[in-house]
Amino acid sequence: IKEVIGLPNLIEVQTLSYKNFLDEGLANVFKEMFPIDNFAGTMELEFVGYEMKTPKYTVEEARAHDANYSAPIYVTFRLVNKETGELKTQEVFFGDFPLMTEMGTFINNGSERLIVSQLVRSPGSYFHLKTDKNGLESFGHTTIPNRGAWL
Repeated sequence: IKEVIGLPNLIEVQTLSYKNFLDEGLANVFKEMFPIDNFAGTMELEFVGYEMKTPKYTVEEARAHDANYSAPIYVTFRLVNKETGELKTQEVFFGDFPLMTEMGTFINNGSERLIVSQLVRSPGSYFHLKTDKNGLESFGHTTIPNRGAWL
C-alpha cells in the first residue's frame, strides 16, 4: 500500500514538553520558590543552580535490573546571614529525577510506561441547548461531581 501521508509523531507533545521542562521549567520552579527567609528575617536561603548528573543505569540496564531510569539531581544553595554578611554555599543531593527515553516513555522498577495526557471536565453543572433535525430545541443538563458517577 502506497503511503499518501506520513505518520505524525504522536508523542511529540510529551517529548517537547518534557524537554522544555528540563531546559527552562525546572529552573523557573526553583526561582519562584527562592529565596526563603527565616521567621526572624536574619537568614536567607538562595537558589544558585542545579546539575543533573549521569544516570546510574542506561535504558537497557534499568529494564534488566528492574530499576528506574533516572538521574541524580544536585542543587546548589547559598545561605546568607543578613546580620554578619557571612555566606555559605553548598551542593545538596535533591533526589533522583525520572528521565524520558527516546521513545517518550519512563522506566519505573524495570517497567516501561507511557504517560497519556487526558482532558477531564471540571466538576460542576453544565447546561446545553440541543437542536434536533426538525429544528426543535431542547435543553439538557449534566452534573459532574467531584467524585462518583456523572448525572
